[in-house]
Amino acid sequence: MENYWDKAISFEDYVQTGRQRLENPANQQETDYKPYYKLGLQRIDRTLKNILPMKNS
Repeated sequence: MENYWDKAISFEDYVQTGRQRLENPANQQETDYKPYYKLGLQRIDRTLKNILPMKNS
């Protein structure tokens, strides 16, 4: 289990990777998945917009 957590990436890295794949796909698979990256990032942005104001309250 420890090995599993050692390989994990941070949330910030996850979002950055998604944006990078959306803007500059490295291969055909990433190009094919662009609509999914876009949708996922929209959902993340919406969630952060709704949750972060509640955190500061």
